[in-house]
Amino acid sequence: MEYVSVGLRVVVAVVFCVSAASKLRGVSAFREFRAAVAQLAPPLKGVRGPVAVVVIAAEVVAAVLMLLAPLAGFVLAFVLLAAFTAGLAGVLRRGVSASCRCFGGGAAPVRGRHVWRNAVLLVVAGAGVAVPAGGVLAAPGVMVAVAAGAVAAVLVVRWDDLAEVLVPGPASARVSARSSGKGE
Repeated sequence: MEYVSVGLRVVVAVVFCVSAASKLRGVSAFREFRAAVAQLAPPLKGVRGPVAVVVIAAEVVAAVLMLLAPLAGFVLAFVLLAAFTAGLAGVLRRGVSASCRCFGGGAAPVRGRHVWRNAVLLVVAGAGVAVPAGGVLAAPGVMVAVAAGAVAAVLVVRWDDLAEVLVPGPASARVSARSSGKGE
Protein backbone atom coordinates (compact mmCIF):
# COMPACT_ATOMS: atom_id res chain seq x y z
CA MET A 1 0.00 0.00 0.00
CA GLU A 2 2.97 2.32 0.50
CA TYR A 3 3.55 2.33 -3.26
CA VAL A 4 -0.04 3.37 -3.84
CA SER A 5 0.57 6.27 -1.47
CA VAL A 6 3.64 7.28 -3.49
CA GLY A 7 1.62 7.26 -6.71
CA LEU A 8 -1.20 9.28 -5.16
CA ARG A 9 1.31 11.80 -3.80
CA VAL A 10 2.80 12.24 -7.27
CA VAL A 11 -0.63 12.81 -8.83
CA VAL A 12 -1.53 15.53 -6.33
CA ALA A 13 1.91 17.17 -6.37
CA VAL A 14 2.14 17.34 -10.16
CA VAL A 15 -1.44 18.52 -10.64
CA PHE A 16 -1.09 21.31 -8.09
CA CYS A 17 2.38 22.33 -9.34
CA VAL A 18 1.13 22.58 -12.92
CA SER A 19 -1.96 24.44 -11.77
CA ALA A 20 0.01 27.01 -9.77
CA ALA A 21 2.70 27.42 -12.43
CA SER A 22 0.14 27.96 -15.19
CA LYS A 23 -1.45 30.79 -13.21
CA LEU A 24 1.95 32.39 -12.61
CA ARG A 25 3.43 32.03 -16.10
CA GLY A 26 2.80 35.68 -16.84
CA VAL A 27 0.93 38.79 -15.78
CA SER A 28 -1.95 38.07 -18.15
CA ALA A 29 -2.32 34.49 -16.86
CA PHE A 30 -2.60 35.77 -13.30
CA ARG A 31 -5.09 38.48 -14.34
CA GLU A 32 -7.23 35.91 -16.13
CA PHE A 33 -7.21 33.65 -13.08
CA ARG A 34 -8.08 36.58 -10.81
CA ALA A 35 -11.03 37.41 -13.08
CA ALA A 36 -12.09 33.74 -13.01
CA VAL A 37 -12.17 33.84 -9.20
CA ALA A 38 -14.86 36.54 -9.41
CA GLN A 39 -16.89 34.38 -11.81
CA LEU A 40 -16.46 31.15 -9.86
CA ALA A 41 -17.14 32.67 -6.43
CA PRO A 42 -19.17 35.89 -6.82
CA PRO A 43 -19.18 36.66 -3.06
CA LEU A 44 -15.37 36.94 -3.30
CA LYS A 45 -15.45 39.40 -6.21
CA GLY A 46 -14.26 42.30 -4.06
CA VAL A 47 -11.24 40.37 -2.78
CA ARG A 48 -10.47 38.35 -5.89
CA GLY A 49 -6.81 39.47 -5.99
CA PRO A 50 -5.95 38.28 -2.48
CA VAL A 51 -8.05 35.12 -2.97
CA ALA A 52 -6.16 34.33 -6.19
CA VAL A 53 -2.84 34.71 -4.37
CA VAL A 54 -4.02 32.50 -1.47
CA VAL A 55 -5.28 29.81 -3.88
CA ILE A 56 -1.97 29.70 -5.75
CA ALA A 57 0.02 29.66 -2.50
CA ALA A 58 -2.19 26.85 -1.14
CA GLU A 59 -1.64 24.82 -4.31
CA VAL A 60 2.12 25.19 -3.92
CA VAL A 61 1.94 24.28 -0.22
CA ALA A 62 -0.17 21.19 -0.98
CA ALA A 63 2.40 20.06 -3.55
CA VAL A 64 5.33 20.60 -1.18
CA LEU A 65 3.52 18.82 1.65
CA MET A 66 3.32 15.70 -0.55
CA LEU A 67 7.07 15.39 0.10
CA LEU A 68 7.27 16.62 3.67
CA ALA A 69 4.00 15.69 5.37
CA PRO A 70 1.79 13.66 3.01
CA LEU A 71 -1.20 13.38 5.34
CA ALA A 72 -1.36 17.16 5.79
CA GLY A 73 -0.89 17.59 2.03
CA PHE A 74 -3.75 15.25 1.22
CA VAL A 75 -6.03 16.99 3.72
CA LEU A 76 -5.17 20.42 2.28
CA ALA A 77 -5.64 19.10 -1.27
CA PHE A 78 -9.03 17.64 -0.33
CA VAL A 79 -10.20 20.93 1.18
CA LEU A 80 -8.99 22.92 -1.84
CA LEU A 81 -10.58 20.50 -4.28
CA ALA A 82 -13.87 20.57 -2.38
CA ALA A 83 -13.89 24.38 -2.60
CA PHE A 84 -12.94 24.33 -6.29
CA THR A 85 -15.64 21.77 -7.02
CA ALA A 86 -18.24 23.84 -5.20
CA GLY A 87 -17.25 26.88 -7.28
CA LEU A 88 -17.54 24.91 -10.53
CA ALA A 89 -20.87 23.39 -9.53
CA GLY A 90 -22.14 26.85 -8.57
CA VAL A 91 -21.34 28.18 -12.04
CA LEU A 92 -23.24 25.29 -13.62
CA ARG A 93 -26.17 25.72 -11.21
CA ARG A 94 -26.39 29.47 -11.93
CA GLY A 95 -26.21 28.79 -15.67
CA VAL A 96 -23.59 31.47 -16.29
CA SER A 97 -20.73 31.24 -18.75
CA ALA A 98 -17.43 31.31 -16.88
CA SER A 99 -13.94 30.03 -17.54
CA CYS A 100 -12.34 27.75 -15.01
CA ARG A 101 -8.72 28.81 -15.59
CA CYS A 102 -7.89 25.79 -13.43
CA PHE A 103 -4.69 25.22 -15.38
CA GLY A 104 -4.11 28.78 -16.45
CA GLY A 105 -4.68 29.55 -20.11
CA GLY A 106 -7.76 27.53 -21.00
CA ALA A 107 -10.67 29.82 -21.71
CA ALA A 108 -13.16 26.99 -22.19
CA PRO A 109 -16.38 27.52 -20.28
CA VAL A 110 -17.02 25.47 -17.16
CA ARG A 111 -18.71 22.19 -18.01
CA GLY A 112 -19.77 19.11 -16.12
CA ARG A 113 -16.51 17.44 -17.10
CA HIS A 114 -14.64 19.91 -14.88
CA VAL A 115 -16.72 18.82 -11.90
CA TRP A 116 -16.02 15.17 -12.80
CA ARG A 117 -12.29 15.88 -13.02
CA ASN A 118 -12.38 17.41 -9.57
CA ALA A 119 -14.43 14.49 -8.27
CA VAL A 120 -11.68 12.15 -9.47
CA LEU A 121 -9.09 14.32 -7.72
CA LEU A 122 -11.21 14.35 -4.55
CA VAL A 123 -11.14 10.53 -4.62
CA VAL A 124 -7.35 10.62 -5.08
CA ALA A 125 -6.92 13.01 -2.14
CA GLY A 126 -9.33 11.02 0.01
CA ALA A 127 -7.53 7.79 -0.83
CA GLY A 128 -4.26 9.49 0.09
CA VAL A 129 -5.64 10.21 3.54
CA ALA A 130 -6.79 6.60 3.92
CA VAL A 131 -3.71 4.82 2.53
CA PRO A 132 -0.77 4.58 4.92
CA ALA A 133 2.49 6.22 3.92
CA GLY A 134 5.97 5.29 5.03
CA GLY A 135 7.72 2.02 5.44
CA VAL A 136 10.70 0.62 3.59
CA LEU A 137 10.30 0.94 -0.14
CA ALA A 138 12.29 -0.72 -2.91
CA ALA A 139 13.57 1.53 -5.70
CA PRO A 140 11.90 -0.40 -8.56
CA GLY A 141 8.51 -0.16 -6.85
CA VAL A 142 8.97 3.54 -6.20
CA MET A 143 9.90 4.13 -9.84
CA VAL A 144 6.76 2.32 -11.02
CA ALA A 145 4.60 4.25 -8.54
CA VAL A 146 6.14 7.58 -9.58
CA ALA A 147 5.69 6.77 -13.28
CA ALA A 148 2.07 5.70 -12.77
CA GLY A 149 1.36 8.83 -10.72
CA ALA A 150 2.97 11.05 -13.35
CA VAL A 151 0.92 9.47 -16.15
CA ALA A 152 -2.27 9.88 -14.12
CA ALA A 153 -1.38 13.52 -13.39
CA VAL A 154 -0.82 14.25 -17.09
CA LEU A 155 -4.22 12.72 -17.86
CA VAL A 156 -5.84 14.97 -15.25
CA VAL A 157 -4.02 18.10 -16.47
CA ARG A 158 -4.98 17.35 -20.08
CA TRP A 159 -8.55 16.32 -19.10
CA ASP A 160 -10.18 18.96 -21.29
CA ASP A 161 -8.23 17.87 -24.34
CA LEU A 162 -9.04 14.22 -23.73
CA ALA A 163 -12.70 14.99 -23.17
CA GLU A 164 -12.84 17.02 -26.37
CA VAL A 165 -11.34 14.12 -28.35
CA LEU A 166 -13.52 11.46 -26.73
CA VAL A 167 -16.75 13.48 -26.50
CA PRO A 168 -16.50 16.41 -28.90
CA GLY A 169 -18.46 19.50 -28.06
CA PRO A 170 -20.45 21.67 -30.47
CA ALA A 171 -17.40 23.59 -31.77
CA SER A 172 -15.49 20.38 -32.47
CA ALA A 173 -18.48 18.94 -34.32
CA ARG A 174 -18.62 22.01 -36.57
CA VAL A 175 -14.88 21.84 -37.31
CA SER A 176 -15.17 18.12 -37.98
CA ALA A 177 -18.19 18.63 -40.26
CA ARG A 178 -16.44 21.42 -42.18
CA SER A 179 -13.27 19.41 -42.70
CA SER A 180 -15.29 16.47 -44.02
CA GLY A 181 -17.21 18.67 -46.45
CA LYS A 182 -20.56 18.15 -44.71
CA GLY A 183 -20.67 21.48 -42.88
CA GLU A 184 -22.32 24.80 -43.48
